[in-house]
Amino acid sequence: QTTHTKRKSRTGIMKVRTLDESISSINDLRKTEPARSSSVGTSCTDDSSALTNLDNAVSFDRLQIRTYCRAVGDNPCVRNGAPVSLGWKYNIGPSMSVDEYEQTRPLRRQGPQMVMPRLERERVLLDHGFSRADLRDAVRSVTATKKKRLQTVNNLKMAKAEEMFENAKRGITGVFRSKKKENQKLWEKEAQRANAFIQAENEAAGK
Repeated sequence: QTTHTKRKSRTGIMKVRTLDESISSINDLRKTEPARSSSVGTSCTDDSSALTNLDNAVSFDRLQIRTYCRAVGDNPCVRNGAPVSLGWKYNIGPSMSVDEYEQTRPLRRQGPQMVMPRLERERVLLDHGFSRADLRDAVRSVTATKKKRLQTVNNLKMAKAEEMFENAKRGITGVFRSKKKENQKLWEKEAQRANAFIQAENEAAGK
């Protein structure tokens, strides 16, 4: 007798919420896999179920950290000074496990700590071989981009005002056209009444 097993449809890829749960689940599967494969009478359904669980699990083993060089950027969102960006060159650090990295990594910075002051940006760029002239050119480029953005914002405001004016103009024109049509209809109606009255008077005088 042949038994058909219907595999459940996948509802998502991530089956665990944290890294610890992921490592724990994959280790449990690896420990139970040899016993399951060596036991007598194990059906193919168990193997396929284990493979399905392995496919749905995510684990992290080792990592490498790349340290990129600093370069003069072009981000116009800086308040003053030259912006800092990442360059193309980088150095690759030694490989380490995820647990080792989590134990030795520095504390994560909060939002305000991510902001780099102007003097600090200038110091970093000068230490990476850029000159004062490079920084001045970057400031000029950023200032020109800011002016273009401001001009675009002002143009958008004017475009909105012009659109409102055109809508109002079309509305007023439509009112005058409708009034003109109404007056024309009234005039035609009165002319018809006058013609009918004159015709009736003529008929009465002829009798």
